[in-house]
Amino acid sequence: MRYMAIKKNLEEISKTCMELLAKKGEEGLYNYLRKTAFAKVGEQPGLEIEFINTSDDFFSLYRSTGEEEYFLLGKILRRVGHATYRYALKLNSNKKVNKKKFLNLIK
Repeated sequence: MRYMAIKKNLEEISKTCMELLAKKGEEGLYNYLRKTAFAKVGEQPGLEIEFINTSDDFFSLYRSTGEEEYFLLGKILRRVGHATYRYALKLNSNKKVNKKKFLNLIK
């Protein structure tokens, strides 16, 4: 039952993102989602985790269906999740670093 609810939600996200992808292209969709996420960083804690989890769900859906669009959306959402995480760390230096899920830039 949970799988069907997730799949329905992902199909809605997929439809919206695919429309934006057709209009803006891959980098355009990435930039749009990144800017939207950056605007919500202070308001919505754990937003980066939500992007990563949704990305994982799209990768699972890709493995079960084989449709390339799910892989592409998963890849874009993962990039946005990592960018959002790094931006949140930059804004709040007291935030605890999550080494298990995110890539940290080496200085």
